[in-house]
Amino acid sequence: MVEAELQKEVRKERGIVRAHPAVAEAFARLRAAEAQSDLERSRVVAETKDRKRARDLAIADKDAALAQLRTTRRRQREMEGIRASAHAMKSFIPDELGAGQKNAGGKAKQKNRFEILDRLARLNAGLSVGQKNDWAWFKSNWDKKMVEEHGKEWAAVFSSWIQCVLDDKRSNAFSMFVHSETRRVFQGMTALHVPG
Repeated sequence: MVEAELQKEVRKERGIVRAHPAVAEAFARLRAAEAQSDLERSRVVAETKDRKRARDLAIADKDAALAQLRTTRRRQREMEGIRASAHAMKSFIPDELGAGQKNAGGKAKQKNRFEILDRLARLNAGLSVGQKNDWAWFKSNWDKKMVEEHGKEWAAVFSSWIQCVLDDKRSNAFSMFVHSETRRVFQGMTALHVPG
């Protein structure tokens, strides 16, 4: 029905155009203006899409650059911390490590020994990923076993072992020390290894 009406209008228009050339010229100008308007509208839409695409790309680039900057700053802080810990010295006298004391000085002196171990864990290459996962467990259980094994002499033994690690020029000397002590002290111990 609509198609038929549309065809009628087209036929009427053709008749008017044939009869009056000025009308035909006006229709031609109208069609050309409409075509120009459509072309301009298409160009504006395309430019708008291009600008939006460029804006989205610029935002994504900015976000990626900010993420990279955050990562770089975090690494820089870590490296500065490592450098600072390598140059920041702290001294411990034998009494502060529990020398000659029953139970190697108890929790207070154990805290000092743990501080030393933690400093070494951050020095140079530090610990492997696996050692970092078990670090709190290792420190506590290793110190406990060494107190049982060495008693009042534990502070002196501890100091001599730590000095040997500090004198070792290899960057992973402490990691190797922890590995060998884990094998020596905890060999044969049954443990459940859980990922994550």
